[in-house]
Amino acid sequence: MAARLKSRCAGLLEVSQEVDRECGPNVSFLHRPVKDFLSMPDTQRLLKRWAPQDFDVPNCLLKACILSLRTATANVNDGDFGPIYYSAQKALTIAHRARNSSHGLNNQLVDALDETVTGYWNLIPISNKDQHWADWRARRKPRKERRDFLIEAIAHGLVEYVAAKLLENDQQIVWKTGRPYLEYALRRNHDIAGQLEMTIVLLGGGANPNKMYDGHTFWQYILEQMSEVEEKPGSIFLRIGPPHFSSGCPLYEPWISALKMLIEAGAKPNQLCLYQTEYKYHDNLMSTYNLCAFTPLHMFSSLGLFPNVELQAALRSRGAVALWEVREYWVNTNNSERGNTNKKEFLSEMNSKLQKLVKSTNKKRSSDVNRGNLLDDVGSKDSSKHLLAKETTRCAA
Repeated sequence: MAARLKSRCAGLLEVSQEVDRECGPNVSFLHRPVKDFLSMPDTQRLLKRWAPQDFDVPNCLLKACILSLRTATANVNDGDFGPIYYSAQKALTIAHRARNSSHGLNNQLVDALDETVTGYWNLIPISNKDQHWADWRARRKPRKERRDFLIEAIAHGLVEYVAAKLLENDQQIVWKTGRPYLEYALRRNHDIAGQLEMTIVLLGGGANPNKMYDGHTFWQYILEQMSEVEEKPGSIFLRIGPPHFSSGCPLYEPWISALKMLIEAGAKPNQLCLYQTEYKYHDNLMSTYNLCAFTPLHMFSSLGLFPNVELQAALRSRGAVALWEVREYWVNTNNSERGNTNKKEFLSEMNSKLQKLVKSTNKKRSSDVNRGNLLDDVGSKDSSKHLLAKETTRCAA
């Protein structure tokens, strides 16, 4: 390999003396100026002009990663699987780049990656063979979720691959236990447009925004995360979790579309959400915190954090009501159980208020509809009498 690199790359690339125990020799630039030279715009233009039109860099790199994994001379056991796992993660990152390239992602290469890593995984002497290799990092911890390869594809933004797999098995989302697939669509720092596309694909595949996991639904999870506002106006932060918004700033268009899609997919219009502020310690014994309960309609109303007319209309058309209440609690610093009790009591009280508000609002709407129908009937009768009188006068004349 060293001789081939030297002849093909004129010595600009070399085989490093450091050899990876799992994946063999490393290839690197001869020195830093070589990398800087190849990164120059003029050099990049020359390379693109000289390269064949069908030359697909990201898919070639992905193929090289798979070949590197297949030729790895690993004595795989539970302790040695780490390098294989992290090599697969790097390959998935390259797959995301391929997905955004002009040639697109070759889905067969993604399947080949999964099959290759699964081959190593099956050599590991473990008792629980029903786990997928994607679950390796967390399998020693007691968890409610089980990771599979579709989760990895979703988390890395491989939209077309996920869509193809859901077409092959349209019940996969329905059968999924544990953390819903929708949550993984927003857990990596990919572009907003890609996350929106993934949300469309998952909702089209039968994802339910009201599915419960770990005490909350995905719809509730998004709204509660949005309530944790940042102090930097006009910005959206995409970090490990869902989007973090700043207080009072307008929602960016992709997120308006994403939230509307969730509403249209059946997200509960009157989902009660809860936000708890940080503890403020007044002395060694006592501290205070606030609990805030709110509904989606309040969040997107003129009095809420993110006023938006489109989302208000979508929620109102589904019978949404606006509710918001905040309450301060004093607790003994050493009595953490009291804080949990306060939260349960507050939630129970707010749920009761919400049910009464929904009931009275529905009754009022029903009354308004009936009154409107009655007025229409009266208007129709008056109009008929007027036409009859007019016709009678005309005939008599």
